[in-house]
Amino acid sequence: MVIALRKRLGPRSTTRVQLLSDGATSSEVTEWIPSGFPDLDRILGGGWAVGRCSEVFGDEASGKSALAHVAIRECQKAGGIALLLDFEQALDKTKIRNVGIDETKLLYSAPESLEEGWEIIWTFLASLKGRKFNGPVLIVWDSIAAALPKAEIEGKMEESAVGAHARGMSKGCRKAATRVAEARAHVMWVNQYRTKIGGGGWHSGPDKDTTGGRAPKFYASQRLECVRIKRIKPRQDPGTPPSGYLIASITAKCRLAPPHRKTEWVLDFKEGPSAPASTLHLLREAKMVRPRGSGKATAPWLPKGEVFRLRSWGDLWRSEPEFRRGARRALAELVAAGGVFEFLASRKGKDTEDEDESDG
Repeated sequence: MVIALRKRLGPRSTTRVQLLSDGATSSEVTEWIPSGFPDLDRILGGGWAVGRCSEVFGDEASGKSALAHVAIRECQKAGGIALLLDFEQALDKTKIRNVGIDETKLLYSAPESLEEGWEIIWTFLASLKGRKFNGPVLIVWDSIAAALPKAEIEGKMEESAVGAHARGMSKGCRKAATRVAEARAHVMWVNQYRTKIGGGGWHSGPDKDTTGGRAPKFYASQRLECVRIKRIKPRQDPGTPPSGYLIASITAKCRLAPPHRKTEWVLDFKEGPSAPASTLHLLREAKMVRPRGSGKATAPWLPKGEVFRLRSWGDLWRSEPEFRRGARRALAELVAAGGVFEFLASRKGKDTEDEDESDG
């Protein structure tokens, strides 16, 4: 059957039609860009998949751009190259530096229209043919909501351009899908929620949806929703303003791992996504870091009976390598066991010890 089909298709048929057992498919994911958080890598299936597209979406101030910036940093650490398309034209260089991005290696563009953004992506992907470096390639589109089609830019305010945004994204996604896979790149779309016209309800689904039509939902192999849970405020000084947000990330879609899984991380207003604070939060949720009253706590990697001050966690993380390595090992054990929140669900009802939850 295969031989007969190849004869009909011509000389190029060997590469166009083959048995799956004869070789790996071009769509197989073998390379990942770390997200910066071990538990987030787990729910994504290993990180951001090279050769695929992803969408990070949510409400305002929910850490979407911050996660994209961390992905840029991790891409650079792996010896790759990153391109940032800043449609919002609101990039803060101070935040970029605080996250740890090397500005001298970051390609930056502020496209004036949606169509120009796609042209930049296609030209960039075409330039990667015959590249000499082995690192990953990351393209961050920030954001879909801010990418205006030319029909809106050149038209008058009172003129309607219904569907122009969605059509532009749909056409671009169709053309980019195969090019992204061939170039071993990853495209990350940052998207925002908008309220549906006419609202929602039990009969019409959710009352909000992401912008840009349905194309990004279909072409994204990984869709990550970011939800702001609460503000983080130092308990020892109630008069100070919040220092950050606690963010929940849920995989709304994932072709590389089971979807609808969740993790949490801390967005610090100064540092950006904070690995030390996020590690502490998850270890406390799993009750591996146990409060012992008066703002003190104990941890399994410390000698038995030794305690530390919770408010000194950040200082210990930076100044004590053994303390930092112990915390990372403890978190890695939780991730290997199936994730922090899966661990909590499996131990529900087993912990009977009363603990003092105050951190001073």
